[in-house]
Amino acid sequence: MYPVELLLLDHWTESWQSKIPFFVAILGFIFTLWVLFDRKTPWVRWAFILTMWASVFTGVLGAYFHLLWNFEGEVAWGFEAAMEAMAGSRPVLAALAFTHIGVTGLLAIYRAR
Repeated sequence: MYPVELLLLDHWTESWQSKIPFFVAILGFIFTLWVLFDRKTPWVRWAFILTMWASVFTGVLGAYFHLLWNFEGEVAWGFEAAMEAMAGSRPVLAALAFTHIGVTGLLAIYRAR
């Protein structure tokens, strides 16, 4: 449902980089459905694993960019300033949801061996 959420929220700016989470979420949805029915085909398994690693990376990078956005120009990595930025207008934990999806997918596929 993340692609639908990103589409409904119109979660991107003018730059092409802001559309990366949308495309990673679509690939994640496709390969998750596919791997539910076919775990044995090697290329499907590797495509799923790569997509899940892309989700992890997208989530971490997205959280970083949300945090930078919340600093509003003055980046201060002190504890107080960082905690204020974490609770800013751009939800940092929302981006980390991609990391959660990726880690869960990786744990599920490795456990399925």
